[in-house]
Amino acid sequence: MEAKVESLSKQTIKPSYPTPHHLKYYKRCFFDQLNLQTYIPIILFYPASKVTTYGTGFSSSYEKLKSSLSDVLTLYYPFCGRAKGNDSIECNDAGVLFNQARVPISLTEILENPQTNVLKQFMPIDPFEPVAEEEERVMMAVQVTELKCGAMALCFCGSHVVADGATMSSFLKAWVGIANGSGSGSGSGSGNGNPVTKPHLEASKLFPPIDFKVSFPLRSGGDKGATLVGMRLVFDEENMSRLKAKFQDFNPTGVEALTAVMWKSFMDVAKSSEQKVFESFITQVVNIRSHLEPPLPENCVGNIVLAAITPAVVAEVAELRDLALLVRNAIRHVVENYVKELVEANGGFDVLMKTAKIGMSMASKGNRWFMFTSWTKFHLHEADFGWGKPTWACTIPAPAKDFVILLPSICGKGIEALVTLTEEDAVKFECHQELLQYANVSRVS
Repeated sequence: MEAKVESLSKQTIKPSYPTPHHLKYYKRCFFDQLNLQTYIPIILFYPASKVTTYGTGFSSSYEKLKSSLSDVLTLYYPFCGRAKGNDSIECNDAGVLFNQARVPISLTEILENPQTNVLKQFMPIDPFEPVAEEEERVMMAVQVTELKCGAMALCFCGSHVVADGATMSSFLKAWVGIANGSGSGSGSGSGNGNPVTKPHLEASKLFPPIDFKVSFPLRSGGDKGATLVGMRLVFDEENMSRLKAKFQDFNPTGVEALTAVMWKSFMDVAKSSEQKVFESFITQVVNIRSHLEPPLPENCVGNIVLAAITPAVVAEVAELRDLALLVRNAIRHVVENYVKELVEANGGFDVLMKTAKIGMSMASKGNRWFMFTSWTKFHLHEADFGWGKPTWACTIPAPAKDFVILLPSICGKGIEALVTLTEEDAVKFECHQELLQYANVSRVS
């Protein structure tokens, strides 16, 4: 499946109303300051039958997306700014990159065999390409692409220095609301539906920025520069039910069950290459907005997350039920202890650094570190701009060793996992018999 994208136009979209002068500088919270200099890419694929039955077809859909984006940026004005130092966004209405493109690939071809190099053609920028000058980076970029079958791909990439997955989900929800005629409550939007809720832009008051620069790099293949491989695992509804039944009276969530079986598979694969007792641990990203006291709204902008860290486990004695319990307890520990400490510490930066140092310390002792993040609750597949819900909402594997992204499958009833492993581990992982009982495994890069 080879095809080259054709660029039709490139524009800069600015908010429909200028950002007031008193809002010129948006303070980033310390969670943002410590985050990766990358983007979060999300692609939504809409079939031709839904796009072309709206208005006059693709051009009508394109114009609707463009005008509603301008309106929603009035609310999410930091996304139109540029970084100012390490603690602020200058909200100067510099704008969001907006591309229109066309590619001679059908939606069916993509769904049958999704490949990272193809999916990247639907992206307005390379989300993981380093940029020398942070202040030159846009905070958001969008691309609308017409496929040869008349289907449409909508990709939006938000900067990780100001947004996490939950922020991107909230932004999409507001964008959809305004596109469907809901006013924003701030003068933008022309509809008469229920007003779109304004984003919460005050995380820095609870988690104020720090006065030094530190960030954690995106991990590569390791010291030896090993080749990284992206893989896609699809757990359909039936196989998810069979997998959860293996836990008997434990009753894990789908994410817990899937995390446990993948962790065990990782250990089985990795220990075969080790000449010593093999131990590993995982971290799982936890959205802490609702767990704070008082809670922050889900549309609070920023990287409001902590890492749940499990104890290190010896591969030879790892059982699925025990692994799932470790995952559950690690998240519970974050919610019941670290979140409380964050608030009581009047800023809580030391608490955040404590969790980071725990993971770094465990990894420095030779324990293998597997990282998980779940997008299963972001409802990306519900994004109906007026021409129906997307057939598929997806992203691409992160170029980071032993990294896993979980999100709903194409049908919306199962879960798919995007996994990044070294070539050596990938060869063994795609043949792991226990894993293959529940998942369809394929390489995507």
